[in-house]
Amino acid sequence: MLNLFDTDIHSSPTFGILPKFSSVRLKEFIDDKIQHYQVSREERDATLLGLTVIRKDDESVWEACEDLLGRSVKDASPQVHGVYRFRLLGFDVHNEINRFNFQDLTQLIINHSRKLQTGQEVLIKYCSCYGLLRKTLDEQWGKITFQPNVYIFDKDPQEIDLFIKRIVNAAHYVNPPLIVVINDQSLNPIWDVKNELQKERLQQYLQKSFAEAEERPEIYLHDRQKTTELMSTLSR
Repeated sequence: MLNLFDTDIHSSPTFGILPKFSSVRLKEFIDDKIQHYQVSREERDATLLGLTVIRKDDESVWEACEDLLGRSVKDASPQVHGVYRFRLLGFDVHNEINRFNFQDLTQLIINHSRKLQTGQEVLIKYCSCYGLLRKTLDEQWGKITFQPNVYIFDKDPQEIDLFIKRIVNAAHYVNPPLIVVINDQSLNPIWDVKNELQKERLQQYLQKSFAEAEERPEIYLHDRQKTTELMSTLSR
């Protein structure tokens, strides 16, 4: 696993709201969307799950960004040697669309590709775009597969408890402590502190699931307006 400690990962949407870790290793992607990290702080290991989500109502905004990022990757493909995968870890869909220069990202990808051997990967940061470029095969021709890994939330916001349950359940095989960071890119955030039914449902789920847990998870919802740690907020 690549240790991302000495990279810009700490300023990414997933890690920027948390105290700095001494070790950050990306283990896998669960269900192609959930970033599964092994992290350490003060000689203590933890599991961190990160996910970028956007409401179905804002899907067109995300599609415009996906096209922009995809163009950067597509233009880089014929200028590299080998087969690569570029996995998106984070992107600010609202602040970048007007200032993002796809040609700059294209050149960054090309430059980094020249330094990679088969099986190696590197974190690429451009503006608010964070992604992992991995070389999977050495060839004389070039191909880069773009994997955006963004979850489209198409349910009623009151069902956020089911959404969080699905994420937590994805980590059923890991040892605590567990940290979950959900980066909500929606224009109107999914989590609404004034929605009493949403709050009640989520509170019931958290209490039922973790009332007797030796160590409760940290679950963060980060959107354009605020960052909320749900376990502490809903236990007041």
